[in-house]
Amino acid sequence: MLGRENVVDAETALGMLIGNILNVKPREAQRKIEDALGMVSAYEIISREDLPSFARSTVDGYAVRAEDTFGASEAMPAYLNLFQEILMSQKADFLLPEDSASKIPTGGMLPKNADAVVMFEHVQVIDRQMVEVLKPVAPAENVIQVGEDVKRGDIVIRQGQRLRPQDIGACAGIGVTELAVYERPLVSIISTGDEIVPADVSPETGRVRDINSYVISGMISE
Repeated sequence: MLGRENVVDAETALGMLIGNILNVKPREAQRKIEDALGMVSAYEIISREDLPSFARSTVDGYAVRAEDTFGASEAMPAYLNLFQEILMSQKADFLLPEDSASKIPTGGMLPKNADAVVMFEHVQVIDRQMVEVLKPVAPAENVIQVGEDVKRGDIVIRQGQRLRPQDIGACAGIGVTELAVYERPLVSIISTGDEIVPADVSPETGRVRDINSYVISGMISE
């Protein structure tokens, strides 16, 4: 009745479907990272560099040697000499003298022997040559270290991983602008039933507009 005399159970039908899929080798394609969102990586992506590649400040403030601020308080501040100001995108290729501080913006590069940053809110400027620190900082405080996000040799993208926005950003951060991905599968949707008419047709009595093909198409796209 209704053409169901040859129906098979769900397990058998699924086995037939998977059996056919396994015989199809996925196709690979190169995609720019901005076009790869939602696609599946065909290979591992391993970082060839540290990210970040230099120690950076996470706040606006003053780069210091943490030990020079130990014991500082509002009642007994630590007095530090102002040294060379660090500008955004500037290479801080100098050594910070003892009991000194360098003004630094968020994202600025720390001098090699500076290991912390005091926030502006915890510093009182005395004059153009000196500041007083009202609160101590610990080593590495307010600093993102070399390789803290990604270390050289880390696997950034795994084979078979579906690419998310943060994965695209990670690739950009390590200089990878193209990825090998699996092509999206080609899918045909067949909506059956003598009572079905296209969605843009006004159905006669006894007929219905096609809904399932649109729903299934959306599910497949997702």
